[in-house]
Amino acid sequence: MPKIKGMETPPAPKRPFASLWLPAPNPFSLIAVVFVACLLFVPLIWFPFDVESCWLPWSRASLGYAPWRIYFTRADCNYPPLVLYILTAQEAIRKLIGGQEMGSLALVLTKLPNIAAHLAGALVGYYALRRLESETYARRFALLYALSLPLFVNAALWGQADALLVLPMLCAVLLLMRGKPVPAGIALGAALAVKLQAIVIVPVLLLYCGKRFGWKPLLSAVAAGLATLLAIALPFLLAGTGEQMLKAYTDAAGFYRFRTLNTFNIWSLANYVDLEWRHLDPKTVNNDNRVAFAGLTYQSVGIALFGAAIVYLLSCVWRRPTPRVLAWCAAMSGWAFVMLCTQMHERYWVPGAVLML
Repeated sequence: MPKIKGMETPPAPKRPFASLWLPAPNPFSLIAVVFVACLLFVPLIWFPFDVESCWLPWSRASLGYAPWRIYFTRADCNYPPLVLYILTAQEAIRKLIGGQEMGSLALVLTKLPNIAAHLAGALVGYYALRRLESETYARRFALLYALSLPLFVNAALWGQADALLVLPMLCAVLLLMRGKPVPAGIALGAALAVKLQAIVIVPVLLLYCGKRFGWKPLLSAVAAGLATLLAIALPFLLAGTGEQMLKAYTDAAGFYRFRTLNTFNIWSLANYVDLEWRHLDPKTVNNDNRVAFAGLTYQSVGIALFGAAIVYLLSCVWRRPTPRVLAWCAAMSGWAFVMLCTQMHERYWVPGAVLML
C-alpha cells in the first residue's frame, strides 16, 4: 500500500545513550551494599588535618550538650550552626558509650552523618524522580548517586561536610522541580545552615520559582527558608554567640587569599602559565590579591566572571522555566562557582558534580 504524504509513521525516538547500558537495580539493595563498603573505609583518614584538628576538637568543645560552646572555645571554628549540632550529638554519643576522644569510635561518629547524607541523597532522588520521570529513570539516578566517587571520597574517606551540604541542596532543586516552593525554601534554608556555598544556586531557584509559580509562592518560599535558618540559629543567638556565628558567613571568603587551593580550574591553568611561561615569582604567583589588569585583582576578576555566568544562566531560566532547565542551571551554577572564582578547594566541586546527575 503506498504511503500517503504527511501520513508516514514518525520514527521512534532515540533512546539516551545511558539507557543502552546503565542498569536500574533496586535502590534499597544498592544502598545497603554501598553503606557496607563505606564502613570498610571509615577507619582510613584521607586528610588528617580536618578530622584531627577541626572536627574532633570542635566536637569535644561542645561537651555533648552545648553546640554554641564550640564558638566560645574554638576560635578556628568557621562553620554555620547545623554542623555544630551534629558535632554535639556525636560527642554525646561518644561519652554515652565511653569511647576514646581520638579513638576509632570518634572517627566513625564523625564520618557517619556524611555517609548517611550521601546515601539519603540517592533515596531522595529516587522518590522524587520516579514521579517526575519513571521508575527506571529514578533507579538509574539512585545508582549514579550512590556510586558517586566525589561523594564517597568526601564522606567515607575524608569525613568532610560537603556530602552533608549537597543533600538539602538536592532536595531544594527536586522539590522545586515538583512544584513545591515552600518545602524547597525550607530545604534551602537548611543548606545555608550547613555552608554558605549553598547560596550559589539561590539566584536560579528564586527566578525559576517566581517565573513558574508567581510572586506569592516565591515570597512564601523565601519566608520559609529564612524562618528555617532563624530557627536553627536561635539557640546560638540566645547563648550570645550570634557574632561568632555571623562570622561563619561573613568571613567565608578571604580566609585563604590564593587563586586556587588544589582545584583544577582556570586559575590552576593561570598558575601554570605564570610559572612556566612568564617565570613569575613562585611565592606570589598564586595570590588572588595581585592586580590582574586595570587595577582589578584576580579575586575581583573571578567574581566578575562568575557574575556573568550567573546572568547567562538566569537568562536561560527566564526563557525556558522548565524543570530540566532548572536542574541544568542549578548544576552549572555550582560548576561556574568553582571554575571561575578564586580561593577554591578541590572539594568545592562536590555540589556541582552531584547536581549534574
